[in-house]
Amino acid sequence: GIPILPFLRMGIFFGVMLIFIIFNKPRVPLLVMVLLICLMGQALQTRMHLRPYIFNFIFIQLFFVTLLHYEKVKNFNRLLWLLPLGIIWINTHLGAFYYATIIFFVFVLEHVTALLNHIFQKGKGKASLKVFLNPILHYAVIIIVYYACFLVNPYGVRGGLYPFQVFFDPNHIKLYAFNAFIFEQQPPAYIITFKGFWFYGIVALYGVSFYFSPKKNFRNILLFLIGFFLFLYTQRMSVYFVLITSYLIVENFQDIPDRISQYFNPLKPISMITITAIFFSLSAFNWNERALDVHPKGIFPELDPTIPFKTVQTLERDGYQGTVFNFDRYGGYLLWESYPTLQPFIDGRQLNNEAWQDYRLLVSFPDELWHFFQDKYQFRIAMIDLTAPFCGKILITLHASPQWQEYKIEGTTLTFVRKAIDVKTHKN
Repeated sequence: GIPILPFLRMGIFFGVMLIFIIFNKPRVPLLVMVLLICLMGQALQTRMHLRPYIFNFIFIQLFFVTLLHYEKVKNFNRLLWLLPLGIIWINTHLGAFYYATIIFFVFVLEHVTALLNHIFQKGKGKASLKVFLNPILHYAVIIIVYYACFLVNPYGVRGGLYPFQVFFDPNHIKLYAFNAFIFEQQPPAYIITFKGFWFYGIVALYGVSFYFSPKKNFRNILLFLIGFFLFLYTQRMSVYFVLITSYLIVENFQDIPDRISQYFNPLKPISMITITAIFFSLSAFNWNERALDVHPKGIFPELDPTIPFKTVQTLERDGYQGTVFNFDRYGGYLLWESYPTLQPFIDGRQLNNEAWQDYRLLVSFPDELWHFFQDKYQFRIAMIDLTAPFCGKILITLHASPQWQEYKIEGTTLTFVRKAIDVKTHKN
């Protein structure tokens, strides 16, 4: 229930950080580790909504570390750990497909380019062709078997093919059509505010480590660039970007000569205690600070602050029921918290593709289509996100309609109710 929610989310958060510390603490100066933990903490809190997506924080690290270990020993058995990981991951979140594919692509491309360089140099040097071919063959086998593991799910072949249909069949759930309307798929505009300072910190730290590292690794450069531009394209990729970049920073610092890296590790026990105290003080301060009384800046907000929970509770208490016209980010919460009393028009899982197509039309031309769709779907309530770029026309349409009236404002959510609504008990 609600009381355990902040503790559960906090536990997952610290688990993610602990995995990073366990794998990297002996390999990087203490000062760098402290900075990375602070920056990662601020970055991860932007995606700390309690839903299956949160487990990607763990799986991405385990997947990436497994490949790094393989690269060191070139032992195929190390890659076999990816198979049970893939089964658990794909049954938890679709990130098992797209995050893994991105990482696989870069690691394979590194070996393909190394092979081509060897061929075009006509085998100059002591290394044989087999040395370059073996890793490619290992990856080819493990990639095929990894994707085949997707068949291990409650839906069999249909479930195993689902990730491929989503991304390669534009008409399956119309992923690319509705992406433009999903909030978390938008570019990270928040990086121009204080909330985005972690982005500049992590990029600067990577730049320093890259500059001083004598090894300019092709794989690491490509991983950073792909993560960097994917994050700028969609804020949803912040987790992938910050986790992968943090590991790359550790890799770079491993290669920095001791005569340089010693300057990054001047911490004594008193210094460490001071930094830790400052970190927790700032975290406590951020926890209590709020912007517009809506968006907590802290690491462990109890509930997603953009969701109008109190409004939903008030609607139910006052006896309102029926279909809710809602923006996409509200749908999943309505579906889980108040269904069937309040039924979302659309939801985060796109269960109704026809409704999603109508939603796209409606938010684009509300002045022309609102009355048609309100009758088609029998809207009784409308929850409008005032931060959405296309909310203006909808607000004008609702205010101009004699059938609708303002009901409640909570944070950045303005709720309307239909005047002719049928209710069991209407207290207000």
